Amino acid sequence: MSKKRSVNDNSDPIPPAAQSANKQRRTSTPAFRVARESSGTAVNRSSRLTTIRTNAHGQTVVPSKPPKPKRKRQNTTSEWLIFRQSCLDELLRHDGLSDSLDQEYCISCKKVCGVYKCKDCFSGSLLRCRDCLVNAHRDHPLHHVEIWNGRFFAAVTLQSLGLRVQLGHGGAPCPLPSAGPENFCIFDTYGVHYISVDFCDCRTNGFIHQRTQLLRARWFPATSLQYRYPEFHRVFRIWRNLLMLKRAGRGQDPAGAGATAQGELAVECPACPHPGRNLPEGWELAGALLFLYTLFLAVDANFKLKGKDRGIHDPELAPGWASFVEEGRYQEHIAQYVDQPEINTCQSEHDALVRAVVRCTPGYSVTGVGLCICPRHCLIRKNGAGDLQKGERYCNMDYIILSALAGVKLPRVVITYDVGCQWCKNFERRMEELADDLKLDPATIVEVGIPSWHINGHGENCKSFCLSYMDGVGRTCGEEVETTWAQTNALGTSVREMGPGARHETLNDQWCGWNFRKIVGFRSLFLKRLKEAYAMRDKHRLIFQQFSSTFSPQTVQKWEATVLAWKNDRSKPNPYMEPASWRISPHKVTLTMFLTMALDLEEQQRHLQLEVSKMKGTQTSKQSADLEEKRTSLRNRILRWRQAQLAYTPCVASLVVQLALPDAAEALPVEPAESMPLYLPSSLPQHLRQLSEITTVLEKECRLRIAQADDALAEIRRQRRIISGLWQFKRLNVDGTGNRACTRMRTLYNRFNLRTQRSAGCYRAARSALLVLDPNGSWQSRLKDLKDDDIRGPGKDDNGPGNSSFEPSWIWLWVKAQARKQRWEEEVLLIQEEMRRVVAFHEWKAQWWRSQACCRTDGDPYAEKQAHLCERLAQSCVTSWLPTLKDNGAAPSDWEASDISGETSTDSDDEVDDDEGAEEIDDGGDEKGECSEGDDNIDIDLFEVED
Repeated sequence: MSKKRSVNDNSDPIPPAAQSANKQRRTSTPAFRVARESSGTAVNRSSRLTTIRTNAHGQTVVPSKPPKPKRKRQNTTSEWLIFRQSCLDELLRHDGLSDSLDQEYCISCKKVCGVYKCKDCFSGSLLRCRDCLVNAHRDHPLHHVEIWNGRFFAAVTLQSLGLRVQLGHGGAPCPLPSAGPENFCIFDTYGVHYISVDFCDCRTNGFIHQRTQLLRARWFPATSLQYRYPEFHRVFRIWRNLLMLKRAGRGQDPAGAGATAQGELAVECPACPHPGRNLPEGWELAGALLFLYTLFLAVDANFKLKGKDRGIHDPELAPGWASFVEEGRYQEHIAQYVDQPEINTCQSEHDALVRAVVRCTPGYSVTGVGLCICPRHCLIRKNGAGDLQKGERYCNMDYIILSALAGVKLPRVVITYDVGCQWCKNFERRMEELADDLKLDPATIVEVGIPSWHINGHGENCKSFCLSYMDGVGRTCGEEVETTWAQTNALGTSVREMGPGARHETLNDQWCGWNFRKIVGFRSLFLKRLKEAYAMRDKHRLIFQQFSSTFSPQTVQKWEATVLAWKNDRSKPNPYMEPASWRISPHKVTLTMFLTMALDLEEQQRHLQLEVSKMKGTQTSKQSADLEEKRTSLRNRILRWRQAQLAYTPCVASLVVQLALPDAAEALPVEPAESMPLYLPSSLPQHLRQLSEITTVLEKECRLRIAQADDALAEIRRQRRIISGLWQFKRLNVDGTGNRACTRMRTLYNRFNLRTQRSAGCYRAARSALLVLDPNGSWQSRLKDLKDDDIRGPGKDDNGPGNSSFEPSWIWLWVKAQARKQRWEEEVLLIQEEMRRVVAFHEWKAQWWRSQACCRTDGDPYAEKQAHLCERLAQSCVTSWLPTLKDNGAAPSDWEASDISGETSTDSDDEVDDDEGAEEIDDGGDEKGECSEGDDNIDIDLFEVED
């Protein structure tokens, strides 16, 4: 047994040279200290040497010490850049025959041709025959092997070559083997393996359980590693950079990796229009179908992908080569706009507008990321990402957007942005201040829209930016950019701790992987979209035809002329909106929004009153604090709403002043927020309601109150049906099972009963207001007085119109039906064109890879392999899409004439290199699960995907 070494153990003495050096360090003394000690002066070694001087008055003056400059830590990764090209060349060499160029026969038996090699054996680059390879790997069943098919090495498994692993005898043969499960799966540090195993069933040494046989083979994780995270991080960054360069074809360029252009490493979208790559000849002369070649761009910002200011000089290995813009030039641009004001005239309160003026987060150099994607396919654009330092400012977003559009030569670009109504103002003027290479082609028309969900938070003046009313956009939503954050938000806590270079490289790699998975999922995604578009197009065509047949041709022509006039001149009345009053709104909040906010505040007051009435006994400190917080929040909302109230109903000013200024002689307590009078038009005295200035407000509130009462009745009926179902369930399943189950049912009942009471209170308030606003109206025939006894049983469900009780004009409904029909017709044409572009892009990419192979003198099997994969992607798409297109008479003529849809692949073609992300063929689908449908003639292994 070995003994522990004691502190004074001299069994391993320190070398004399090291002892001498240590002694010298211990005895060395600064010169000034030696001088002072030699003079006999006492020295305090813990004090600092300070020069003392006096001023004219004899007072001691201690000079301030200048601040010591902060030293940045250096990252040595940049030292590797001089070796990058040679490393890239050697990396490509492994994909070829390398050491076996002159080898004809198997290196082991010398009898038959060798076509197999092992990627994990030290001598694996030497070719062997099948039998020799299997015999050599009986002790290495988890190695990765490949076969030379004449053009490149394709992956093959040892299982398919006939290797079987015997367990139970330490590797020796068993006289009575028992076959294990088919496709026995093993997870190991090299990946996922499927092998054929045989268990021992001879019982020579007694019965040994199969689990024990596996453990004896050491197929269980039982090793530990030393802490090597910093080194691993550096190597991982270097390896990731090499793979990105290799997948982008930079290893074939004679100019080398250093000549990589901006955005060249990004994975581009094959469905977007690329002139010279996937557009047909003469596409510029498409006429009315020119909208098919529109480039769509969605813009958004994320404030979870922050970056801390760690004071690290961290160079980026791929500056501006992928999704992020080049940082140096970007920082020079935004440095010119430090104090530029951001003017907001939009009625919305989106975060993009609010955050534009917030200060940067202390301790963080980056507060978020701006991103540009193609919204129809959800792929990140090259150079379409940039860091944000102080909110979502125009100077940042302009640079990012124009970098994503650099070099675009298309007639039309549609940009969707949640604050597009505000951003597009003075955009052309701001663009003129940028560099020439960032300016758009003057012939390119830029149209701006607001995504479909965000448009609901904007005012009436912004409705003209709605995508549903924009020609040539199909069913583009614009909200797809929000889905990209779902897969990057999980990285937020990690990337904020990284240096700036590592942070950019991590996000670039993440987005390139996202783009590739999306491209592979196009096969199922587009097929599903096309089938839906065909069905919806036919449905809305029929609806529109039936709707139009109820009007005279003269009326339809008049409406069509109105719509055309608005599209040509947006200053004219918007036919898609409900006709507004000719009066100019006295406040930025519209009259409808003002009354809707009032009804909402009234409802919140009733809820709070009901909550207070339910409180029994003495309130706890937490209950009192929560109640006071709710009252304060409600009171603040009421005070903010007062501004719009004084604009639309100025006659209530005297009442509001009296409420705000009580008698000074007597200090009155603050009135609870749930009891504050709102002074809606229906609650004003009669002499004030007769004023002509609030006639329009009274009429509007009357219509809103009718809709409010209808909705409240519908909610009461729904809640009563739920309660009836609960009691029926209790009677059949819960009664007699104990107090616990009955108590839970009672709690559930009380919850729904409380909602019913709230709806009843809302209905009664609406009816009381209607008695004041329109006492003799026709509403009395159906809106009766609601008593407590009336709230019983499952009443008949009134499928009334609810909020649609408003009576808009017929033209308002007709033009919306027309717009829906047109958008679905455009969607069909856009999807068909995108399908054609995807196949054309893959074919172009295959030709491009083969042209790159000619750049290397030693041949390039890797480029040939990539070209083959591009052809497989094109073939797979055509095979999947062609039957549906044929059924609808929309199949491209070149697809049917060519043999691309009839090609068959060999067995080796189905095996893909699992080391390279660009060679991965994953049919896993997108984040919405839209790519899980469809059967294809080409089998693709999911385990070919690199994590």
